[in-house]
Amino acid sequence: MPEDFDTSYSLLGRALDTGDQGAWNELMAKYESFVYYLLRKSKIREGDLDDVAQEVSLELCKHLKTFDPNKGRFRTWFGVIIRTKIAHYFRKLVAQDKKIDNFRNEYTFFAESDDAKLDAHIEQEWKDYVTIEALKRVETSYTGKAVEVFRRGLDGESIQETAEALGISENSVYSYRQRVKKSLRKEVRQLVIDLEGKIE
Repeated sequence: MPEDFDTSYSLLGRALDTGDQGAWNELMAKYESFVYYLLRKSKIREGDLDDVAQEVSLELCKHLKTFDPNKGRFRTWFGVIIRTKIAHYFRKLVAQDKKIDNFRNEYTFFAESDDAKLDAHIEQEWKDYVTIEALKRVETSYTGKAVEVFRRGLDGESIQETAEALGISENSVYSYRQRVKKSLRKEVRQLVIDLEGKIE
């Protein structure tokens, strides 16, 4: 068994034992916020979020014993469960409402796209989620204008534009961006370790 697969084997191993409720709770706690993030990004109706998340949890519980770390990453395997439930959700809406005008793009994507496209979508959403969560951690470590300077850069603002808008030097803008970027990379690495037990 490889030493660097996603999510520590000790946790998965204990979760596979249906008698270890603590391991199951820990596993779900690790990924719950990502599940909700992905459901919201997929345009699941707010009033349906808890129900769909519960379906994901039940499906994970049902099939967890089939996960083989030698065949791939846990998040990829789990992503299949999530996207399957999202597709089922939109198919059910179509069956109930007999129309898809309000969610045509989401229905078409999740119900009709091939597996490779859906897997790539889930993977990109995972990376976005990790970055967002890491930036939240970074924000608690800085005071003043550092994070605002960094966010303005993410929005495409030039160093000169940021300097003029905030009344600081261009050198300060560059310094702030580099410091926050370095911290963000560190937090991303730590968050991946927290969630998956490895660095890719």
